[in-house]
Amino acid sequence: MAGDIKKLGKETIIYGISTILARFLNFILLPLYTYYLLPDEYGVVATVFSIIAFFNVIYGLGLNQGYMRYFKEKNSLSMTVTSIFFSSFILSFILIILSKPISSVFQMSTYSSFIIYAAVILYFDSLSIIPLTDLRMKHRSLTFVFIKIFSIVLNVILNVVFLKYLKMGGEGIFIANIISSFSQIFFLWKYFKYINLKFDMPVFKEMLSYSLPYIPSSMSSVIVQLVDRPIMMMLISSYYVGIYQANFRLSIFINLIISMFDFAWRPFVMEKMDAPDSKQTFSKVFEYFNFIVLLSWLFLSLFIEDIIKISIHNVYLISPNYWSGIGIVPIVMLGYIFNGLYINFMIGAMITKKTYYTMYANIISAILSISLNFLLIPRLGIYGSALSVLISYFFLAVFMYFVNQKIYPVKYNLKKFSSLFIFTMIAYGVVKLPFIMNLCNYIQIKMFVFIMYFLIVMAAGYFSKEEISSIKKIIRM
Repeated sequence: MAGDIKKLGKETIIYGISTILARFLNFILLPLYTYYLLPDEYGVVATVFSIIAFFNVIYGLGLNQGYMRYFKEKNSLSMTVTSIFFSSFILSFILIILSKPISSVFQMSTYSSFIIYAAVILYFDSLSIIPLTDLRMKHRSLTFVFIKIFSIVLNVILNVVFLKYLKMGGEGIFIANIISSFSQIFFLWKYFKYINLKFDMPVFKEMLSYSLPYIPSSMSSVIVQLVDRPIMMMLISSYYVGIYQANFRLSIFINLIISMFDFAWRPFVMEKMDAPDSKQTFSKVFEYFNFIVLLSWLFLSLFIEDIIKISIHNVYLISPNYWSGIGIVPIVMLGYIFNGLYINFMIGAMITKKTYYTMYANIISAILSISLNFLLIPRLGIYGSALSVLISYFFLAVFMYFVNQKIYPVKYNLKKFSSLFIFTMIAYGVVKLPFIMNLCNYIQIKMFVFIMYFLIVMAAGYFSKEEISSIKKIIRM
């Protein structure tokens, strides 16, 4: 079991490289976009990429999840690659035909060509979904990361060339994305030899019934993450949307940890589900996960304000004009932690093929998010949006915990988790007491509290002596 968890940790770090790089490059591209695009055109570009985010969910048909579940079935690779190849072509063809009506709906009629570019990007992206999933299932994590990093770096270089030197404006951004998306296909070309029309229909129907519920689930997840901006725009003002967006992006640090874990976790579950000690392994991973994310949350929540005030040549991580919204960051990061718990708890639906439970959970969560935003934003402003994210993800975690205990019971040590969670909140709350915040050596006090938190958790027996010994070995390595 220890070896399996170590393998999971290794792959989590490897997959995290491409995820971290992708998020980091978003920060690099933002000044480039705002400098070389007029605000109106940049708004159109952002809108089209939001459309791409929603359609990405539909294009994949949830078959990446289905392929992981039916990985060992004969012809599963051929059936999934073929299905997406043809279905994505049809969807992109329809988008291209409807490009003008769609652009009119979003009040950007003069930019209908952007919708055509989006259709091409969506098609190329969809073609790499199953091949990249296959690399994950075969533990070819280094190949996976190389392809992703190559595509990302190429995209950045082309953005610089097209915007800065060729002055192509928003059109250059989409052409850069088309080329970088196609570059992934170049490395995965061998997978297209699997395209054929010979389907094992009973298996394919099973795979589709398993996969399709992931579409509303994923769409609902996108809604939870994106719906607060347009609602906030309607209820308060674009100024607060800007404050919220800039600070919301600082929660990326916790989100990265969750994404890294998720990349390695799902293939790990599929691989280990038939092992005799699988449930004990899943329970132990849950404990390790909680410690890492809560430790990270405490550190970032304590020091995020100090981090954004670090100046390099009078340039900050975010402009001082946005600092007023820094208080939402711990709330949003806590929401992401509950999303991580949801990812832990959804294994029952994955293993038993009852993925409709995740669909129900995500749809209800999306409705809850929309309702909470309309309810809380008028009263609490940007904090209302942050709380809606937290509550929506909390609901997801609780819902899937009870579902999991019904269909695939795992003995999670909730007492240990609850104790650690409460202790983490107490440590944060102590540092935020007004009389402590006003002390001149406030940073040193925060560091002292963080170190003591770590030492107390270790001394309290959260990890066994054997686990601590293993952790020390990993750290030395």
